[in-house]
Amino acid sequence: MSHVRPTLISARGGCALVLLCASGGVAHAAGFETEYPDNGARALGRAGAFTARADDPTAIYYNPAGLTALRGGDIYVGANGLLLDQGFQPADRTVDIASRRVTLEYGRVEQSVAFFPAPFLAGHFDFEGLPGFDFAAGVYGPASNGHRKFDDQYPVVRATDNRGKDAAGRVAGNRALHLVPNGMLIESELVQIFPTLSAAWQVSGVPLRVGVSLQDSIVLAKLRQGSGGEYPGQAELDVKDLFAPTGILGLHYAPHPRWEIGLSFRPPIAIEATGKAKLKQYDQCIRGANGDCAEDPQLADQWGVEGALELYEADRKTKNDAVTMSFTNPLWTRLGVRYVHRDATEVAADHADDGPGLFDVELDYIFEGDGAHQYYDLNFGAEQVNLPADNGEGTFIAMPHLKDRRNYQHTHAVRLGGDYNVLPGLLAVRAGGAYETAVSPDDYTHLDFPSTAKVTGAVGAGLTFDLVDVDLGVSYTHFVEQTVENSSVRLTDIQKPRSEWAVIGDGTFDGHYLVVGLSTSWHL
Repeated sequence: MSHVRPTLISARGGCALVLLCASGGVAHAAGFETEYPDNGARALGRAGAFTARADDPTAIYYNPAGLTALRGGDIYVGANGLLLDQGFQPADRTVDIASRRVTLEYGRVEQSVAFFPAPFLAGHFDFEGLPGFDFAAGVYGPASNGHRKFDDQYPVVRATDNRGKDAAGRVAGNRALHLVPNGMLIESELVQIFPTLSAAWQVSGVPLRVGVSLQDSIVLAKLRQGSGGEYPGQAELDVKDLFAPTGILGLHYAPHPRWEIGLSFRPPIAIEATGKAKLKQYDQCIRGANGDCAEDPQLADQWGVEGALELYEADRKTKNDAVTMSFTNPLWTRLGVRYVHRDATEVAADHADDGPGLFDVELDYIFEGDGAHQYYDLNFGAEQVNLPADNGEGTFIAMPHLKDRRNYQHTHAVRLGGDYNVLPGLLAVRAGGAYETAVSPDDYTHLDFPSTAKVTGAVGAGLTFDLVDVDLGVSYTHFVEQTVENSSVRLTDIQKPRSEWAVIGDGTFDGHYLVVGLSTSWHL
């Protein structure tokens, strides 16, 4: 339980907060590939244990060295669909109202956009004149939930004083108590796209493959976040970065026909997304059906959002709504060890992948360097904000350069999965499991994306025909429930020290998601 006194955040703090709160969501949902299960139906059914196998065109993402396992030409068309159920139960708050101590209880804040598809398109080809080389091109985005939407306010469902009596009348309509904006996330539409060109080389005479994917990271983001205080409101950011070069290096080594090792690495990606910002304030009162202020507002009533605030340069005449958000997608590395159970005839074959074997099992370790992220940088073109006063005269306040502190930590994931060939060459079934550590320290847990530890189970199946492979994968991930009692997630007031900002992150975070993947790989 968090015990705070009702305070009024200044006009300057309110406006700055609106903008600050908008800075956090992009980097997570736009990148951080271990946020959700990986791309591709075949890999999905193995819980992402695919670094050493990587034997379809999704190798451009998992391990480009795996492209040399393909023969001829292939066109890959696939998509993952994600169903997310994520929520936050805010902790009760105790406030002093006159001579009474009142406990406020809140309703659960939940994700309300259920389904999001993530496609993956790729083509693989080789040349007769270059027998040791394979090439591929594709475009994909991390299999994340690109559209998320939560309640814009923590709904107050009950107010009780220290005598056990209903205190709704003391709270309803009192903005400092009744209106508690969701300062973590209201809505986000996030896409990160990777156009990719890949090449792989089978080293002659050695069971070693080398591959590389050259990529551009395209970020498109629309965000909406809330702020509180005396002037509560919302910020809308619309930003993009169309060119951020990156790449993936992959290796594959088969020291024995039954054993394979895969390794892939992607360096950090510097993102500088530019665009426009829009600020809005919550209304001064709760309005009834006729548009007038309700004389007897109820605890369950929601506050509306009114007009936008203007952003100006230093001359207070030139409007400037530009904003730049800078962050870095973390480096990641994957290491996979795969065992393939082949019979004696296959093993006798010259170190080749001759035949799929009866079954295979792969264990992957994935490291992601999220600990490099201590904050997100948000820089505005405007130097002044015009905050209209009640008498109609505008009040200009300074627009600060903001940093949203998160204190992320490195993540570690272990994934175990494999295939069993029920009808070799025709039907395979697969399954897997995974565990991933939390990216946020307990006290920095946010709604921005599922940041607690995750446990995953997956199943899948694949059919192989002369001209096409068809794969289906299903994955279920459970977020380890996290109750935060001493949160560092707070509403900002730049006129006060951080220790005096109101805490908004105390409560319980939970959720789960189901991912269904379907893909076809057409052999040319």
